[in-house]
Amino acid sequence: MTGFLFLMMLLAGFPRGDHSGYTFLLNYIDGDVNEIEGISEGAWFALFETDSVSELRTVELLLTPEGTTVEEWERPTGTYVEALNESERPKFYIWSSKSVFTEGPVSIALDDYEHLSPDTSIVLNAPGVQETRLFTTEEGLFLSDHEICQHITETHPGALHGSNYISVVWAGDLDRDGIIDLIIDDVDDGYNRYVWALYLSSEAEPGSIVKMVASFYDVYY
Repeated sequence: MTGFLFLMMLLAGFPRGDHSGYTFLLNYIDGDVNEIEGISEGAWFALFETDSVSELRTVELLLTPEGTTVEEWERPTGTYVEALNESERPKFYIWSSKSVFTEGPVSIALDDYEHLSPDTSIVLNAPGVQETRLFTTEEGLFLSDHEICQHITETHPGALHGSNYISVVWAGDLDRDGIIDLIIDDVDDGYNRYVWALYLSSEAEPGSIVKMVASFYDVYY
């Protein structure tokens, strides 16, 4: 994990999305903790990386209240999120009320934060996963396979941390259906912030490859 990605995971934020049965978290919450604590059905999963192997594991969340720091260099704000009985720090947490995730190794196409400049094209390959291509134009970000070209976001691909930009945070097969899943950092409103959006192929509608199911929002400090 790069230092930049690691830093982003430690910033405060809160989950949001279309409330379609998914919640996506990083390591801090600055929003409604009661909403997270109130989740009872379904299961929490975390994506861990060990010796270049990525795997999903079911976890129980441990929430440390505001004002308490786990490490002396961490910013004491919001609520710190940990995976109970896990010594490693995961890349992210996912909750779902649907049976789309299972424990075990996950095929990875891209696991390093990559900013997308205008007219960028990236081929996403992973073992057992259909090859897809991400590319940007003046009209935003697109995802294509051999049959479908999907317009993911209309955000203009600009300078990193500028008024608008697009970056790929992670790409792989979280739901193990042989089709790529994505986490995109999509900023389009001019504020100094990020919005990590989780796209799953298993929830895609006809004529689409993926669908956004949840997101995590924050500002930079």
